[in-house]
Amino acid sequence: MRRMENWFYEEPSFTRRSESINYWVDPAGDLIVRDDHEDYLKEQNLSYDDAFNLGYIRLSVCRVTSIPYAQWTYKASSRAKKTLGGFVKETNKVFYDVIKPTTDGWWETSESGEADYLKYWRI
Repeated sequence: MRRMENWFYEEPSFTRRSESINYWVDPAGDLIVRDDHEDYLKEQNLSYDDAFNLGYIRLSVCRVTSIPYAQWTYKASSRAKKTLGGFVKETNKVFYDVIKPTTDGWWETSESGEADYLKYWRI
């Protein structure tokens, strides 16, 4: 289990700032682009807990391969998932973590892996 603030540094190298484009997908399905995921959270006065509990999806897209890497909870809105689906459709691949909070303020992965476009819609 990990705190979300530290998760960024443990992700695969393609999600690092210089090698990826970082987004939040808000519950309405709108893309929010920032250099760093934390920038948007600070602007909106949100924590990772707040964002995920409101239905946001955290998204990084590799600049080289265009493959998306996403994290969300089961509270992710259908509009946000539809927006992410557009990225998945382009590459027919997504690396993902479906996460859930624990009672002690940490997060754990309930499901993770790689999916093609059809499998993505079954997650």
